[in-house]
Amino acid sequence: LSLGSHFQERKGVGEAAPFVELFRSGLAVLLPLITTGTISACGRTGTIQILALNNVSLLMMQSYPIVSRHGGKIMAALLRCLGAAARYGHGEYVDNGAVSVTKVAIRVAALLLILGGDRAERVLRVAEKECIDEVIAFCGVIRDEARGIIVRNGKVVNSV
Repeated sequence: LSLGSHFQERKGVGEAAPFVELFRSGLAVLLPLITTGTISACGRTGTIQILALNNVSLLMMQSYPIVSRHGGKIMAALLRCLGAAARYGHGEYVDNGAVSVTKVAIRVAALLLILGGDRAERVLRVAEKECIDEVIAFCGVIRDEARGIIVRNGKVVNSV
């Protein structure tokens, strides 16, 4: 996506230096939380995952010039999150927490696809070849959501 390069032109990587360590530390804490299904003290599934996903998106927005360097690992974690949520969000016993996690994770993955560039896209391509059908379907949904974000923001992109 060309939007990531637009952001990098606006704010150089050197200007993001204060955020680099915060970004890395934040990912070290948040990525394990989004890939592990949890039950909160209230008995709700997904509460911690949703909070972690929201924080990942905030980290990405604050540190967008360096997101592309970590796009692959973030996308892999998001696909693991989506795969796990798919097990609980469909079928006879639908878990509304898993459905909510799925919606938020798709949105964060679409944002990552815009900001994360080639590494995030490569992970999607590999997933489409090697993953279960539910995850393959999510890859298309993520791309569609990324296109929608770009269109809603008035950006023109040649390919997603």
